[in-house]
Amino acid sequence: MILLEINFGGFVSLSTVDWPGKSTCTVFLRGCPLKCSYCQNDTIQDGENWKDIDEIMELITTSMPFISAVVFSGGEPTLQKDELIALTKKVKGLGLLVGLQTNGLFSETLDYLIKEKLVDRIALDFKTSWESYHNVIEGYPHPLKKKYQDNAINSVKICRSALRNNELLDFQVVFTVFEGNEDEIISISQKIGNSEIVLQQGEHKLNVLDPESRKLVDGKYVRRKRILQEYKPPLSLDELKRLANKLGKTVRIRVRGEGEITYFMKVIGVVGLPASGKGEFAKIAAAMNVPVVVMGDVIRRAVREEGLNQTDANLGAMASKLRAERGMDAIGQLCIPEVERLTDPLVLIDGIRGDAEVNLFRKVFPSFTLISIDSSFENRLSRVAARGRPDDFQTADELHKRDERELGWGLGKALKQADLKVKNNGSLDEFSVAVHKIIDKVRRDP
Repeated sequence: MILLEINFGGFVSLSTVDWPGKSTCTVFLRGCPLKCSYCQNDTIQDGENWKDIDEIMELITTSMPFISAVVFSGGEPTLQKDELIALTKKVKGLGLLVGLQTNGLFSETLDYLIKEKLVDRIALDFKTSWESYHNVIEGYPHPLKKKYQDNAINSVKICRSALRNNELLDFQVVFTVFEGNEDEIISISQKIGNSEIVLQQGEHKLNVLDPESRKLVDGKYVRRKRILQEYKPPLSLDELKRLANKLGKTVRIRVRGEGEITYFMKVIGVVGLPASGKGEFAKIAAAMNVPVVVMGDVIRRAVREEGLNQTDANLGAMASKLRAERGMDAIGQLCIPEVERLTDPLVLIDGIRGDAEVNLFRKVFPSFTLISIDSSFENRLSRVAARGRPDDFQTADELHKRDERELGWGLGKALKQADLKVKNNGSLDEFSVAVHKIIDKVRRDP
């Protein structure tokens, strides 16, 4: 009889964090060729602690009354392919589910486990090039960089296909986020399709921030760590939300002290002919705690920077100039960073003038919902007289000209693209009720 030994890294008898919604035990296998400096389990990246497979199964058996699944982690568990396969077969024989936390380097192992129905959930902890993979920090061979990137992308494809075919119960891609690797996360996110993404708060290890810290002992080490990590702290929840906004999809965010949340910013835009009630819509939304990004503020700022008066003619000329220089979606381009800086679950963009802007917002914000306001010419003209803004038109002829100008920017096409419509031909109270209903609907809808 051949004894199968496993390079053992550790065991957690009961965990409620390694598989959301399930109680598990977690088995850690030792060894990982990537050796990321920020790894939480850096003490088992290498070294040896060989145990017979039956010893590991005894540990799992003691947890069985309290668990429904076993999670294998590391190190990198797929590094020990034969041992992992043997373990998962035995766990499945006990009627337990199997979860796997992996960096995706050994994609062929994932493929085998899935095809043999030996794994039910995979969390792929995707490493970005923050670590460089070229001897600068970790010391592993340069060729590993391309091998890892290719295999990790292949692992994503394998897992996505398995999820579609109901061969996996769950699959997610986990990014450990540091200041400086956000752009690469955005790039990788675009390559992996609609896989569920987790943004995980990364924490620098002291020996990376200050290699000399290895010489410190006891209280000196703790004090040095506190000082350096205050200087270079982990990204905050709001900073991770801003990164999530750029990914354009629902993400889960894990932050120490905050736990895990599901986050996705919904963006709505309001479109309508001049004086149709867009400003009132924005005021009502703001009173409902919806932050408002006003597209006209971009134009007003540009006019102010040119030293010009805030007249209708100057504002219109500046809007036309920006569109001529940067395209018909120019004002929208300038507003996108304003939206992405926010961290609220719902944001309103006020002042859309054309279909090019609508198309841009739909591309950048997949959740984008366009709301049009319908109001008669007579009602719009009377509102202009009542509000008395210095940049406003004063006569019916001027209102006709303003309509024509904005329709020339693509406003008519934008109105036709509206997802939802609201009428504004009655009292302000009636309009307010309608706006409340429509915002509540957007908040409520998936």
